[in-house]
Amino acid sequence: MNGIPKKAQLSGGYLNLSEEQVISLGTTWGLQCAQGTAFFLQGELGVGKTVLAKAIGNGLGVLPEEMRSPSFSILNTHHGSSRILHHLDLYRLESAKLDDIGVEELFDEDSVIIIEWPDRAEYLSSFGGTWVKIQYTSDPEKRTLWVYSIEEEV
Repeated sequence: MNGIPKKAQLSGGYLNLSEEQVISLGTTWGLQCAQGTAFFLQGELGVGKTVLAKAIGNGLGVLPEEMRSPSFSILNTHHGSSRILHHLDLYRLESAKLDDIGVEELFDEDSVIIIEWPDRAEYLSSFGGTWVKIQYTSDPEKRTLWVYSIEEEV
């Protein structure tokens, strides 16, 4: 199923969005999300996962210039004006490293979690959240986002 968890239910799609529209959508999601929300951002290298992550962070009160992709550190924590944001990038994931940083405990906190490359640790989707698959379109300046909801496994 293209790396999307089998239990994920398609809840909507956004077709042919410009970068500005992706940023606007992400900012809205950040403003509206509840504590404990997890966003799983899937897509090819360079498709815009970090752009969307920064926009969600902006909605939480984290300045976009303060957010950098945690490609080498795997986890960056930001203190926004409204809540804490944990931003993970699993592109260079080594499973032992993920265990070392206690990722599963982050889901117990009253924070928001963004995970880029979630298909590298799909078991994390068992905590529930919003899975966003970002795709290139025929127009190199546009993206399509497919949004799936995942219920927490109890």
